[in-house]
Amino acid sequence: MNVLAIGAHPDDIEYACAGTLIRHAHEGGAKVYLCIVTDGSSGGDPQVRRREQLDAAKLMGVEEVFFLDYPDTEFECNRESIMRIEEVIDNVAADTVYTHWGEDTHQDH
Repeated sequence: MNVLAIGAHPDDIEYACAGTLIRHAHEGGAKVYLCIVTDGSSGGDPQVRRREQLDAAKLMGVEEVFFLDYPDTEFECNRESIMRIEEVIDNVAADTVYTHWGEDTHQDH
């Protein structure tokens, strides 16, 4: 089974579903992938946040992290961004996808 978690910012996935992803990877034998949509620059140095994301992914047993690097707090849902996210979903052949709640009030979520 291939599991993909999509988060708007570095650390969103860890807050939302890290425990579930760890269970998928370590107990369920799934291949787990992450897709981080923005660079996280509004929350700190984007290079530091990327490094922290990669460290967290390693602890969770993640196979690969995809960084889309859209500007933080400026993400627009449009044809181009949708196609990039769909490309990641197709690339990992995701059976299960976790992401933000549709009614979340943050503009990037």
